[in-house]
Amino acid sequence: MEEVKIRRKKLIRDAGIIAISLTIAILIHQLEILEGFVQHTAATYFLFGTFLAGILFASTFTVAVATSIFLILGQAHNPVLIAVVGGLGALVGDTVIFKFLKEDLVHDFEYLEVHFGKKIAKRIFHSKLIFWFAPIVAAIMIASPIPDEIGLIMLAGIKLKYRQFFIISFLMNTLGILVISLFARFS
Repeated sequence: MEEVKIRRKKLIRDAGIIAISLTIAILIHQLEILEGFVQHTAATYFLFGTFLAGILFASTFTVAVATSIFLILGQAHNPVLIAVVGGLGALVGDTVIFKFLKEDLVHDFEYLEVHFGKKIAKRIFHSKLIFWFAPIVAAIMIASPIPDEIGLIMLAGIKLKYRQFFIISFLMNTLGILVISLFARFS
């Protein structure tokens, strides 16, 4: 029962952080003062700011803010440069998340097995279909501005090697950031 309370508190805390992040992202675009500040700061510290936004792009809690920053950056700067530098930042963020998820994944699977039955969990997580499609679905999730953590859990679950993970993370985040930057440029 104690574990359920802890999980519930964590869920409420995480939802609150996501709500704050979404509010900040909306405020960046609604309040001209904040948008002007981001534009001025981005012009002065463009590469550093883009790299930092890339790190923010990797987390559920900050993806909305990072997307807002990339939309602003994409209006004034080279979208390809934004994508490459932001992709490197996102790779750093994903690597930190992946490291923690990979170590905690065993505990998550054990929790699922206890609550959903060993047969069901074993069939789902050890099926060949999941093994082949997980990297594709994970890559799409990493490229999109939805939480990378879901895709990272999938990659950790199939025991992806770090070198493969680095390539997928960098390429897919770079692609996602490029799409956002191009959208900002041409909209």
